[in-house]
Amino acid sequence: MAGIAARKIIVAFDCTDALELAEFYALMLGWRVRTRDGHPQWVEVLPPEGEPAGFALACQTVPDFRAPT
Repeated sequence: MAGIAARKIIVAFDCTDALELAEFYALMLGWRVRTRDGHPQWVEVLPPEGEPAGFALACQTVPDFRAPT
């Protein structure tokens, strides 16, 4: 489709503890964690400041989450 362009791709992971999983991926990738007041169940993992931000990870706390088998 002409005129449509992706500006940011976000891959989201459901988990039991969003901050814990986000901190793991941030450490592994050398990226940073961003939380938002009022939304502790959603945590983003972003590239370092100054690098292109076209891709990010997000971790979402799901109270009844069960890992895939």
